[in-house]
Amino acid sequence: MKDENAIHPPGLVQVTYDQVPDEIKLNVVWEVGYYSVQLLAVRNEATKNEEISLFGSGTFVELQGKPFILTAAHVIDCEEFTRSDAIGLNCHRDTNAFRVSTKSLVTVFDADRENETHGPDIGLISLVGLRMEQIEWIKARKNFWNIDKYSQIIPIEKYGNSGLWGVTGGPVERSLARPKVRLYKEVLSQHMGPWLTGEIEEFPSEAYDYIDIIYRGKPDSDWPKFFGGLSGGGLWQVPLSKDPNTGIIKMLHAPLLSGVPFYQDFREPDVTRIKCHGRNSIYKELTNLSQRIFNPK
Repeated sequence: MKDENAIHPPGLVQVTYDQVPDEIKLNVVWEVGYYSVQLLAVRNEATKNEEISLFGSGTFVELQGKPFILTAAHVIDCEEFTRSDAIGLNCHRDTNAFRVSTKSLVTVFDADRENETHGPDIGLISLVGLRMEQIEWIKARKNFWNIDKYSQIIPIEKYGNSGLWGVTGGPVERSLARPKVRLYKEVLSQHMGPWLTGEIEEFPSEAYDYIDIIYRGKPDSDWPKFFGGLSGGGLWQVPLSKDPNTGIIKMLHAPLLSGVPFYQDFREPDVTRIKCHGRNSIYKELTNLSQRIFNPK
């Protein structure tokens, strides 16, 4: 039998999106938005046949003092990425995506995944090859989540799986291609704030672990039917407490990066289940992946 105090430590609550005050919702959306990025593939760049498409999502992270984009392995390994001339990083709403040459990017992922429903499906895009002014442009608009720092202090035992959980990213279904603007085709993709749920199912492991985020019942009409494009985004936990006397819900800690979504499971009727890698995958296994970039065998 599971220890309920370990799952929901005393004083903490696991709640649904509707129960959370609007102020907390807004704070969460802004906070995680500073780390999130949508990935756009650009082919035939700067020509009349230019093509641009949203192919995945990611999270800006810092690991061993170096800048990366954390995403899913199948996002890095997809044809849209590997055959593109440049990658657009949609860092700022209502502007053309910031572009970097694919040649300046180095990627790494574990190629041993069994199939699309199982991992490992996590990877890194190194930004070390970018010019300093490019990195500064990104940092002026985005934050980099410090993996090394949080691997030491992230209070997993303290907060358990309580609070509010959600995934961030840019579903293709919500993207909009506009006519050419200043010789470039502008693509706007609505940033999807946390998609929140009241149920988490964890699959612990000493290596790559997994967390399913689940919504039971028919989703709201404005939800995407399919979450393609969300792959590689972030899974976030927002620790919350509820005053036993007043019922007031408070945020105990800023949102904590806790995983990477990579697959939508359709097997259960009226159930939306998104499979994610969990904390161990991020805070332990990513270090090994990054070493393969800078110390290839």
